[in-house]
Amino acid sequence: MKSFIFHIKNQMNQREFKICFGILCLISFGGVVLNCTKYYHHSYMNIRSAADSFLLVSTSARAITMIFSLILPLIAATLCSGCRRNSEKKGVGLFSMMRMNRKEYVMGNAVAVIVLTITSILLVLMMNQLLCLITFPVVGYNNRFGTPEYILPLEYDENLLFDFWQVQNPYIYNLIYAVVISILGGGIALLTYGIQLFSFTEKLKPIQISIIIFLFFICLTLLGQLMNIPVICYLSYVETAHYIGFTSYVAFIAMIYGLGIGLSIIGMKKHECI
Repeated sequence: MKSFIFHIKNQMNQREFKICFGILCLISFGGVVLNCTKYYHHSYMNIRSAADSFLLVSTSARAITMIFSLILPLIAATLCSGCRRNSEKKGVGLFSMMRMNRKEYVMGNAVAVIVLTITSILLVLMMNQLLCLITFPVVGYNNRFGTPEYILPLEYDENLLFDFWQVQNPYIYNLIYAVVISILGGGIALLTYGIQLFSFTEKLKPIQISIIIFLFFICLTLLGQLMNIPVICYLSYVETAHYIGFTSYVAFIAMIYGLGIGLSIIGMKKHECI
């Protein structure tokens, strides 16, 4: 546990983490500010609920939502990207390695990367929902669909991911999507960490590796759009109301985590001895 805490503190002290977390916070606060600007001086009957004002579903903060959806792979890949490289060069991981071999050190660091990335993204999204609860009513008299509340259950579409919870409880729906996106971000971070373990990346800066990962997911999304294969588009899981199944999400996440774990296992072979 002490080693795990050391990894977490080490990663949080990195410049990359501070910048990326700051950007996430700006996106979170920016979504709330746009919503407040939209409904300032409006009648209470026209103000939407805190659930409909949440960053991922709000139409008033659509510009911020699109920015978040687009740069999520880059943020997730960069959030903890500087830790391993700085540990190698500056020796800050020596204290952690004194009671374990470097293989255990690398694996512990990989777990910390996943946990910290998931926690950071989830925390920022939940912060946005909390700010919306403080600012907007729990139950609004208007909604983003422009239809009466009693009609919404009749418009349930089983082909939309998690649409059942959108009808039953929009706050649970928002929480589920926040968890889904956070887990996806953790997989992207693990994939980036696994690639960093290979010697051919030693001449690249962490941000350059993150950009490569980002471009990979963008190309994968474009390919999915052109070939009409939404399963391989990361936007299908980051944006709401996509015609995608839960099994497709599980398969996509399993592919990313499997690839990240495989690269980490292969790459850490050169770290088995101090």
